[in-house]
This record gives sequence, structure tokens and C-alpha cells, in this order.
Amino acid sequence: MTEQASFGVLLTMRVKPGCAQRFEEAIRRVAATVADHPGNVGQAVFLDIEDELTYVISSEWVSEHAFREHERSPEHRRAIAALRDLRADSAMAVMHLVHRLTPEPGPR
Repeated sequence: MTEQASFGVLLTMRVKPGCAQRFEEAIRRVAATVADHPGNVGQAVFLDIEDELTYVISSEWVSEHAFREHERSPEHRRAIAALRDLRADSAMAVMHLVHRLTPEPGPR
């Protein structure tokens, strides 16, 4: 049985002009290290449709402890080093899951 997420992280990253392709390649490598952590439940990378230089990365974790453990790991620190020269700005929001809303079964 897959563990349910109780903790989430949203990263908003604005990349430098001309760096989008390299950023996407680098973020895939970072995502691979995240996926290797047993506390990670899932992740997604979104591109802002109104600003092609802004990405939002979401990740879900079984606990804040699992996320912080990964965040402090040498593997994660090495993986994110490649992002530093590619981004113009970044912000991180961390949160606890309050409700998971899913569609009701049946016709719509």
C-alpha cells in the first residue's frame, strides 16, 4: 500500500531568459533524486501559461520530517546546485494537507 501524503511543498522558480531548456533538463535530474526518497509520494512540474519563464514545482511527502530529511541530504544539495545559475528568483511554500478533495463517483 502506498503511503498517503500529509505534507506538501510548492516551489516557484523564475528562470533567466534563454535558460528554460537547461532548467527543464536540470529539474528532471533533481526530480529523480526526489523520487528516490521513500518519503516522496509524488511530484509535478508546471509552466505558467502567462509567463514562460515561471515554473511551479509541487511535491507531496508522507511527513514534514521526510521532506526535511531529503532537503538536508548531500544528494539533494548536489542535485540542486545546477539550478542556481539558471534561475532568476525562487520561493518555497511548505504546507500540511488539510483535505484531499476528489470527484464523487458517478455521472457528471
